[in-house]
Amino acid sequence: NLIVFSPEEEGYNACLGVEGSSCVRLYTATGLHRYTIPLALMNLGVDVFMLDFDVFPFQNPTPFIIQELDSYGEAVPDLLIGGSFADACICNALAFYRSTGAMVNFTQVLLRWLYENPFPHGVTQKALSAFLGEEPLQKPSGAPWVVRAEQLATFLE
Repeated sequence: NLIVFSPEEEGYNACLGVEGSSCVRLYTATGLHRYTIPLALMNLGVDVFMLDFDVFPFQNPTPFIIQELDSYGEAVPDLLIGGSFADACICNALAFYRSTGAMVNFTQVLLRWLYENPFPHGVTQKALSAFLGEEPLQKPSGAPWVVRAEQLATFLE
């Protein structure tokens, strides 16, 4: 199923022209939707594959996601996230969220952290990397802006 969320009228209208899609007009433009929308859908028991509007798949990504999930056997991950071609960093322009209690918990903690730690340039992959402790980014005051991944292990068990 395809659901398109758009804060712009043009994107919403374009969605209306796609047969079989569900279109939702957002009246707030915030990077937090990158996490609030998957959280809302996971709370309804729906797995989510999120793709930014500036990512253009040349093929249906569903079979590749299923193949990747199947490759883990019994230890199916709760989150699949893209990687950058140019850097050794995550790319959250495409992400698959499994609807599990652990993933709902993780996303809630992430949103709380993002609210309490306003990040320069919006909610980017650098913000997610900082949350996971991947980069030694600093707040303007010089205090570290880091949450170590080990602290999140309890949410992902």
